[in-house]
Amino acid sequence: MIMIELSNFKFNDSIGKLADFLVRLYYTEDININFKNYISIVLTHEEIANRIGLNRTTVTNVLKSFKDRDLIEVKDRKLIIKDIQGLKKLTNIPLEE
Repeated sequence: MIMIELSNFKFNDSIGKLADFLVRLYYTEDININFKNYISIVLTHEEIANRIGLNRTTVTNVLKSFKDRDLIEVKDRKLIIKDIQGLKKLTNIPLEE
């Protein structure tokens, strides 16, 4: 896990870092409500930024672009991952066939 995080910081830009963070959260969740994949941990943009080494404004802008691309949705302060493969494409995570 540490090696994955190190490669995330080394080889991903801000979009890739945030996408990677969301993908990792997605795979640690085992909650599936109405066939939508909620991230049950509620984090502020500032908390996300601190965890992945970005500033809050960048996190806000990138999350907005993810919403515009229909990759995520925010409902009741919870993130819903709508397109996990689309997020993976933005990172250095190998895609599954």
